[in-house]
Amino acid sequence: METYFGSSGRSSRFYDSIVRVKQLSSGVGASAADTRGPGLFQVGGTALPGKNIADLEAAIYAEM
Repeated sequence: METYFGSSGRSSRFYDSIVRVKQLSSGVGASAADTRGPGLFQVGGTALPGKNIADLEAAIYAEM
């Protein structure tokens, strides 16, 4: 099971900045495994056709 941190909805900071404003991605989000102890935190996005993946990655890092 994963827990989402308010990062994948249309009102999230990630979505607003990367999808609406910068128009780099069709969707972005972040989640963490719902387990005890160390877990995996994941952040991801899907680049729009013709958009540079490096630009999307830089925008994600800027929001973190």
